[in-house]
Amino acid sequence: MPTYFAIDQTLNPLDMRESLQRVELVMNKVNPQELSADNRQNLLEVKSQTATLDSIFSGKTDVSQLPQAERFRIRKAILLTYSSAKKIIGSDKVSLSTNDRNTYEAAITDMRRFTDYAPWWVLLMVSLSLGIGTMVGWERIVKTIGERIGKEHLTYAQGASSELVAAAMIGGSTWLSLPSSTTHVLSSAIAGSMVANRGVKNLNPQMIRSIALAWILTLPVTMFLAGSLFLLFRALI
Repeated sequence: MPTYFAIDQTLNPLDMRESLQRVELVMNKVNPQELSADNRQNLLEVKSQTATLDSIFSGKTDVSQLPQAERFRIRKAILLTYSSAKKIIGSDKVSLSTNDRNTYEAAITDMRRFTDYAPWWVLLMVSLSLGIGTMVGWERIVKTIGERIGKEHLTYAQGASSELVAAAMIGGSTWLSLPSSTTHVLSSAIAGSMVANRGVKNLNPQMIRSIALAWILTLPVTMFLAGSLFLLFRALI
């Protein structure tokens, strides 16, 4: 499963060779003497990963000629190339022209579209899960958000203000390509409206502690579960 979904199956991996060549062209213009020790290591990493991609694509004329297992290597090489090259390009010691930087950005963006994707059925399942979950558990959600964050019931004005703030924050994070949680944003906005109305004492400390604890535990627990499942699926294939 990890190898099958490692790259977008609707695209031809061989089509990224031109972008790969442009990335290599720009990286070859970087003077290692201008770089810090860490970035010199990053430059070696970029050249190593682009060489890996070159070796995978060498002699191939059709996507069917790429072994299934190689697709995971392609994904890994693209992500490592992007990660290392980004640090180099972002250094103020690198003397690259604006044209070279634009060439790199366009090329790496084209390569990332092979890894940064979601199949339509994944989007559908996520949407259905969220919709059905809200239909089933809406009452508990409404009571927690509307009645238990503060010591008073949420008013229409507070609800409208919180929704506007949440929408603006989510829209802004989407525009800037930053990760965000709708639940975290909305509950924080409601807590802010409670504080604005009657001060910090208007918050329900027990509920705030419970929400904060859930926030702290969410990231490490989901990272552990996702990583464990990934390793399990990869071991089974």
